[in-house]
Amino acid sequence: MKNATVLFCICLFMACANATPQVVVTRVDQPAAPVNDTLNKAALSVVLDAIEKLPNIKADGDKIYIDNRNITIQATVEQDVAHEGNWFLAANFVTSYDNLKLSFGSVGIGNNRMEAMQVCLEEWYGAFGVSFINMIKDSSYVRLDDKKVFAGLMGIRGELPDGSWLNGSDATTLKIMNNLQSFISASSSHITSVDLKLLINNGVLEDGECRIDNKHSPEVLNALKKMKWPVSASPFMFKQFYLIKKGTSK
Repeated sequence: MKNATVLFCICLFMACANATPQVVVTRVDQPAAPVNDTLNKAALSVVLDAIEKLPNIKADGDKIYIDNRNITIQATVEQDVAHEGNWFLAANFVTSYDNLKLSFGSVGIGNNRMEAMQVCLEEWYGAFGVSFINMIKDSSYVRLDDKKVFAGLMGIRGELPDGSWLNGSDATTLKIMNNLQSFISASSSHITSVDLKLLINNGVLEDGECRIDNKHSPEVLNALKKMKWPVSASPFMFKQFYLIKKGTSK
């Protein structure tokens, strides 16, 4: 798997080594359909474009069918406001698959609503979409005992020191996941989600938000505080999302 290091400003994921084509939303001043519907269709289209060459894939309306399973995506806009010359849009995307509901919140800021929607979709794709698509394709994963870890793109706000171990590589994923083994094993789900947003200052994890199966977990944050983090000239923010599939012997 290629390194997937991505630097972002605000919430916008930029180019990366293994990124697939950008999410594209038709650029009009006002969407013809409600914002929720526009986001739903755009997100589902991104997934379909990435997996349509797999066997037994069929799209029908708002669902993608894979054998006897299906994928649906429901976006709910939680904030959609103009403020001081910018447009701010926050949405929660719930992806239903294999009797699971995988939730991920995304934020977009732009000069207008459509630009904010574009950024919101790009962040969803970079963090959640990449990991989910790779899981469906069973590709670009890291082996963790009997589990497969599918990492989204790594996001950094700030500057990392040269030669940092925090570089979006497989080794980075393993280093972090090894410290979360007990939490992953304790999850009752056969597909566990881990969402990390961490503030690092002078080699110390000062604060952050950690979610496992979309539930806030101070215990995961405390476990990660025991790690030695890169020392940089100024504080930086680290973000990454993971899907962990259990019971995979191959």
